[in-house]
Amino acid sequence: MRIDYLANGDRLAFYTPDFFIRTIDGHYYLVETKGREDRDVPLKAKAAIAWCEAASSEAVPWHYLYIPQGLFERMAGDTIAELARACAPALQNLLQSEEFQDLPLFVNLGQSDEEVATVDSLIDPAILNALPSRYRRAADQAIMLYRFFKQS
Repeated sequence: MRIDYLANGDRLAFYTPDFFIRTIDGHYYLVETKGREDRDVPLKAKAAIAWCEAASSEAVPWHYLYIPQGLFERMAGDTIAELARACAPALQNLLQSEEFQDLPLFVNLGQSDEEVATVDSLIDPAILNALPSRYRRAADQAIMLYRFFKQS
């Protein structure tokens, strides 16, 4: 089985879940274990959650179980339900991290609008305006980082 998702850069990608589990009480789990995380992990998790929602019925409920290695190594319980409860906060944190990926690097570091507007003073405005928005944001963040270290 494979789950399709849109990877960073809006390209079609897929991954294969690590395990499927069926419990005695009739719940099904799509399980993803993670030791090393890449930047597509939140996107994969969202796709897996959507798959579980689509595959679920009243008779066959599917759940996505995201298991970080460190949490698994500290796990003291011995049931899938306990593992799912212990891992739920890690999944929520992972999904929230995806929401904040496009925020500016330092969110202006408490600078006033006038200070932020002086980005143009370091780079020719014609060059900045010619950049695609993605690169413009990167330039803005680089300048904020430069100013941060200059003040330190």
